Formats: sequence, structure tokens, C-alpha cells
Amino acid sequence: MSVYTAFIGSEYFVPNWKILPTSIPLVTFSGALQTGQNSPSFTVDMSKNSLKLKIGYLYPDILQSPCDRANIEVFTKRCKWRDIDVQVCEINAHDRIISASKYDFYYIGGSNTEAMNYCLKHLKYNEDTLRIATLALVPMLAINCGYQLIGNYFQPHNKAQIEGIKLLNINS
Repeated sequence: MSVYTAFIGSEYFVPNWKILPTSIPLVTFSGALQTGQNSPSFTVDMSKNSLKLKIGYLYPDILQSPCDRANIEVFTKRCKWRDIDVQVCEINAHDRIISASKYDFYYIGGSNTEAMNYCLKHLKYNEDTLRIATLALVPMLAINCGYQLIGNYFQPHNKAQIEGIKLLNINS
């Protein structure tokens, strides 16, 4: 049995995968396939032609945009079409992320300003672990206000500036 660890990045061809043609690639790779126990990545067992992907879904209990659940459902469906097993793990307001590499990537969605303020308090609780994950190149898909929360700060209309957790050097 050959086991490889693949890193998300620029496009890379992996033999024997069932990938449906699509205009937008679902998962892409960079560099050569590498192995390592502490790598923030997912595991490919080439003998079984399978891939397992573990998603850390940040604060679905607070950030409840209808689009967020749909994004996760569509992503999961696209993975299943490609014979990729997906496990979506909800990380709710009072949950602590123990290990930065526990998930293959993180997803954070959107909501209104009041929910963003409440979420930010809980996001700061996991800030150090998410920073380590970012430094270890664990991808994060940040949508809507999730993108604002991981930046330096965001400025709501006619309200005070709100500090983000500064994973990205952006201001909005």
C-alpha cells in the first residue's frame, strides 16, 4: 500500500483519480507528493484510489447565512462525485480547536454585523491555533464576513471599526 500526503496549492496531476471534467478545479496540488505525520494535509491511499478530506466548519451556530450550508453541501457533493470522502466537523462557539492540523482546511462563512461581533469573541479564543494552521499552510475558505473577521479590521457603515484576528493583511 502506498500512502502519499498531498498539499493544496497549484495544479498537480495525481494518477488513477476519478476527476470529473469541470470548469473550476475542486482540489489542486503543488510540488511533489510528500509524506509526513505532522503535515497539515490530507492522505491519499493510492492502492484504494481514495481521498479523505476533513473540513473544520467554523461557527455555523453563529454565522448562519443560508449560503454557508449550501456552500458546504455543494463542496461535499462535488467531492463525492470524485470519490472523495468528506467529513464536515462543526466548530461551534464554545469549542476549542486543539490541533492546528486536525482539519485539512477551514471554512468560515458570513452573517450580519451583530453576529460578527459575537463570533469575533469566540474566534479570538481559537486565534492562536488558527494562526499556527495558517503558518502551516492549512487552507481556509473565508466567505463574506468570515473574510473580514480574519483580516486586520473591518469598518461597518456608521459604526466603530472592529478589529479582526489578523490572519490576513486586509482591511475592509
